Amino acid sequence: MTKLGSDYSISRELSKNFAAGAVVIVISIMMALVFEWKDNVKKREINFIKAALEEPISLGKSIIHDVEFTLKMKLENENLQYILIGKFLSDPSTFDEITIELFDKDGFNIAEIYVYDWSMIIDRTNKPIGIEKNGYFEWDDYESYQQIKSFRMKVSY
Repeated sequence: MTKLGSDYSISRELSKNFAAGAVVIVISIMMALVFEWKDNVKKREINFIKAALEEPISLGKSIIHDVEFTLKMKLENENLQYILIGKFLSDPSTFDEITIELFDKDGFNIAEIYVYDWSMIIDRTNKPIGIEKNGYFEWDDYESYQQIKSFRMKVSY
């Protein structure tokens, strides 16, 4: 105590150190809480976006070679699930290959999906009236999925 001169100077030094340490601790706790809050907000936003992407979207119709195709799809568990239905507008058609081309709003090709093993839709008289395929395609790019605005079909006989 005599080194610093009095009890007062020691307690004043201890008070300064304690106050500085307390300020550092409080600031550290506040920063941790802010970062945790931002992380939770970001996780909620990502979950909201994923939930919205899992809602099915319908891309309308595409007619090729007297077959009217409709396509519905959704993104789930990093898979693009789709339902493709083709209705024959005239005589039944048989295809060797079917390809779905996906486009953005400007008409740029985002992806091509090759469709295998589709099923025939038949009426009560066993006449083929269309084709159907419930399938999936591996897809983990949420950003490009959001850009899909239209589709076109390619078929070969």
